[in-house]
Amino acid sequence: MIITALFANFGQQDNNQRMAIYIKLLRDIPVDVLEKACEKLMLENRFLPVPAEIVEASRSLIGTVDAKARFKSWDEAWDEIERKMQSTPWGHTPEFSTPEIAAAVFNFGWNTLQQSLASDMPTIRAQIKKMYESVCERAKEQSNNKYILDRGNNKDSLLYPRLQQIEQPKGKVMFFPNAVDAHREISQMPGLSQAERIAELKRRLSDGQK
Repeated sequence: MIITALFANFGQQDNNQRMAIYIKLLRDIPVDVLEKACEKLMLENRFLPVPAEIVEASRSLIGTVDAKARFKSWDEAWDEIERKMQSTPWGHTPEFSTPEIAAAVFNFGWNTLQQSLASDMPTIRAQIKKMYESVCERAKEQSNNKYILDRGNNKDSLLYPRLQQIEQPKGKVMFFPNAVDAHREISQMPGLSQAERIAELKRRLSDGQK
């Protein structure tokens, strides 16, 4: 058996009670995935991995062959956010490829992000990174809870963690119907730097002017 081989590899082949616990906890992982996850950990670990490590190794292997089954790295997430900032018209809300990226951006505030100065981006990037990492951890917890509470109907939750509910921004989401016209007009003003254009756009939107 796979678990028997894992325990033997770490010199614990006589620990039958603990072995039985592993078999029970990991029974919903497909045999081929479990076998490869255990092989991976035998090559990487010096000590017997706990069940949580085996689950994470299984998720990692699945994510390697199926990008939709894994959380995107922070660099991938930020690259997508930057593309959306450049391509999304003022007053519109973009669609993101994963609920985790969407939740992190909406928690920060999409309108706030669109109106941010370039000089503020390093700080903003760090803030959204923390939000994204927190969202991914929450997604794992939600999926684990869903699996534990009703594993008969939610076996996929163990290996395919996903955020179950996207948290919408707190408070009213601002929508500026004149933002596109204002942006077009300001972009044609001669002698203004990019920072000055953004500042002028912010002032007009704040004042409600065209």
